[in-house]
Amino acid sequence: MTQNILGYIIVLTNFCIEIIFGSGEARKPIEITKTSSKEHKSLYETWKRSNRLCLNLMRMTMAENVKPSMPKIDNAKNFMAKVKKYFQ
Repeated sequence: MTQNILGYIIVLTNFCIEIIFGSGEARKPIEITKTSSKEHKSLYETWKRSNRLCLNLMRMTMAENVKPSMPKIDNAKNFMAKVKKYFQ
């Protein structure tokens, strides 16, 4: 049963990464301003939510002994870069 849960988490993590980094929206959109269009606001909010969910999922699945050494980062792409650097 534990392997099934782990497999699900891996698939979900890959899905999150693909959502953020597989599309053309890997970079953080420009911050919302008073003059931002509804489309831009929607894009930003979607990115923000996806980024947060992926960060939480990646942190949740990390080994407990690795978590303290990882800095607090608020961008999933940057977080993945730090993880990659940590394990090279």
